[in-house]
Amino acid sequence: MRNKALARILIAAILAFPVCAHGVLPLKLWHAYRGEEEAALEKAVSLFSAQSAIPVNILAVPYDVFASKLESAIAHGHGPDVFIFGHERLQSFQRQGLIASTEGFIQKERYFPSAVEALGVEGRIYGYPLSFKCLALFINTNLIPKPPATSLELLELSRALSNSSENRFGLAYESGNFYYHVPFLSGFGGKLFDENGRANFTSEGMSRSLSFVKQLQDEGAMPKEASGALVKSLFNEGRAAMIISGPWFAGEISPDVHYAVVPLPLISLGG
Repeated sequence: MRNKALARILIAAILAFPVCAHGVLPLKLWHAYRGEEEAALEKAVSLFSAQSAIPVNILAVPYDVFASKLESAIAHGHGPDVFIFGHERLQSFQRQGLIASTEGFIQKERYFPSAVEALGVEGRIYGYPLSFKCLALFINTNLIPKPPATSLELLELSRALSNSSENRFGLAYESGNFYYHVPFLSGFGGKLFDENGRANFTSEGMSRSLSFVKQLQDEGAMPKEASGALVKSLFNEGRAAMIISGPWFAGEISPDVHYAVVPLPLISLGG
């Protein structure tokens, strides 16, 4: 996803540290990290607590239910003080009154302007940019010494390395999540919204991109329904030669897997 990115943000639900008679109450932090990302967060939190004398209680919440749990818990006063999440639900959270503005606290000049702009709602900033992520192609270098440069090469490699009877695939990714489809949509010249800002699912680019993915699935070159857990399992077990994911996936790759991360291939027909 070369021209799109998903900013992970640290959102402040409560800006002031609660204090009790015995000192500072633990700060409640929710996240959806796994693997090495989770270990790195725990180490950072330990350093923060050691330097600030502010204890932090960390809770890992599965990503698939993260947003719904936030909405339910915060609304009833049982949610986190801060949480780490993507910014795509920011407007919804703001409308529900679930988050506090960081306007006046955030030093905007320290961040990429686009990352700060992504956190803006009705002229105010909510949260802090934490990272800037996009999709790429992860390849098992033992299976693919040279990455595919075009969608045609991707198709040919995926066919050659797949064996449905052995549950092996040339390519795997969460195809049911539209975020992962946008590179194909853009590559075939399609856009999600028309000039009037309305969602457009009938454009030629949309049709061609969906047909390309359907062809991979119909030929058994990629699984038809793949969750994040399945993609991880297939790649770590050598049963998926290539996967499409973001930098968060690197923390879940087995140390036994030799891999490389390369740009997504160009769409052969559209360039």
